Amino acid sequence: MQKQNRNRIQRTTAKLSALWINSLVTTAVPLLTVPVAISVGGPAVWQAVVLGQAVGMIGTVVTSFGWNGFGPALIAKSSTPSRIYAVSIVARGALAIVVTPFVVGLAAWISPIPFLAAIAALGGITVALRSPWYFIGRGQPGKILTRDTLPKVFIGGVGLALSAALNSILWFLLLDIVAGLWSIVATTQSATSMREIASLKVAEVRRSFRDQFHAFGVGISTAVYSVGIIPLIGLFSVELAGNYAVLSRVQQFGVAILRPMVQLLQAWVPAGGGQEYWRRVNVGLRVMNAVAIGAVIGTTSFAPDAVAMLSGDTVKITLGVAAVIGAVLGISLYTQYTGLAVLVSAGRGTQVFNSTIASSLFCIIAVPATALSGELAAVVAAILVGEIIVLVWQLVAVQKCQRSESVVQQSSSAEPYVSSWTRRSSARGRHVGDLDVE
Repeated sequence: MQKQNRNRIQRTTAKLSALWINSLVTTAVPLLTVPVAISVGGPAVWQAVVLGQAVGMIGTVVTSFGWNGFGPALIAKSSTPSRIYAVSIVARGALAIVVTPFVVGLAAWISPIPFLAAIAALGGITVALRSPWYFIGRGQPGKILTRDTLPKVFIGGVGLALSAALNSILWFLLLDIVAGLWSIVATTQSATSMREIASLKVAEVRRSFRDQFHAFGVGISTAVYSVGIIPLIGLFSVELAGNYAVLSRVQQFGVAILRPMVQLLQAWVPAGGGQEYWRRVNVGLRVMNAVAIGAVIGTTSFAPDAVAMLSGDTVKITLGVAAVIGAVLGISLYTQYTGLAVLVSAGRGTQVFNSTIASSLFCIIAVPATALSGELAAVVAAILVGEIIVLVWQLVAVQKCQRSESVVQQSSSAEPYVSSWTRRSSARGRHVGDLDVE
C-alpha cells in the first residue's frame, strides 16, 4: 500500500509538473515578442502586430466556440473521447472557413501596415484550432508539451531569431502559424483518426453547435470582460487604466502558477461515476479552498513589490489592494473548478453561462462607477464583487446538483449531442480512487 501511494504521488506530481511547465511557458514566451518587434520595426510595427492580434482574438473566441472551456470535462466524462474530438475539429474547421476572411480583412483594414496585421490576425485562427484542452480532459498533460507547447516554443524561437537577424517580425508571425498548424496535426493524429472524422454525419456536427451554445456564450462573455475592462476604466481615467493594467499582469502570472491544479481536477473529477463522482467533487472543493487561500496569501505578500518592479516604481499599491486582487485571483480559479470541472460534467453548463453573464453585467455598471472615484482600490473591489456573484451562483448550483439523485444517475446529460452512444466509463482505464488518470 505504501509503495502504491508513493507511485500515485509520483504520477500526480509528474502531471502537475507538465501542466506547470506548459502554463508558465505559454505565459512567458509571448512577452519575448515585444522587444523583438519594437527593435526590428519600431513602434509602428508593434502597433500593427498588436492590432492584428487583437482582431485575431475575436477570431479565436468565435472559432473555438467554447470547446477550450467545456471540452476537458466532456472528454473526461466520455467513453468515446476520439469521437468528441472529431466532432470538435470538424465544427471548428467549418467556423474557421467562414471567420478567417472577416478577421483577416478587418485587421488589414484598420492597420496602417495591412499585410503584417493580417498575418498576425491569422495566427488567432490557428490558436482556436489547437486543442491542448483535449489532453487536459484525458489526464495526459505530458502530451500537451510534446504535441503543442515545446514545438511551438522551438519553432517560435527560430522565428524570433530569424526576425532579429533579418530585421523583420514577419518571420516570427509566419513561423508562429506553422507552429500552430503543427500542433493541430499532431493533436488530431493522437486524438482521433481520419476514418473517425470521415464517418461523422452532418447532423452530429450541426447538433454540436447547439449543444455548445452556452460554452460559446461563456467564452464571449469572458473575452469581452477580460479585454474590455481596461478600456472601460480608461474612459474615465487613463492613469487608472494603466495602473490596473500593471496589476492585471501580476494576476495573470498568479493564474499561470495556480491554474494547473484546476486543470488536473478537470480530468480527475468528471471521470468518477455515481457516488464516487460526488466524493471527487468534494475533494476538489477542499483542494480549491487551499488554492484560493494560497492565492490571497501569495498575492498579498508579493504583489506590491511585483507591481513596483513591472511599472518601474511608477505604480504603488497597498497591502489592502494586494489582498483584494489576491481574492479575485483565488475566487476566479475556484469558479473555474466549480464551473468547468463540476457543473459542465453534471450537465449544468447553463448555470456557468448564467453566472458569467450576471457577473459581467454587474461589472459593466460597477467598474465605470468606481472608476469615477479615481481610486484603484474601489475598482478592484467592484471586480471582486463580480467574482463573488459567480462564486455564490455556482456553489448554489453545485449544491442543488448534489442533492439531485437524477443528476448522478443521468451522467450522459453532460454530453447531449452524443447521448445515443454506448458509455462505458470503466472501459477508459481510469483509476477511481486517486488523482492519477491514465
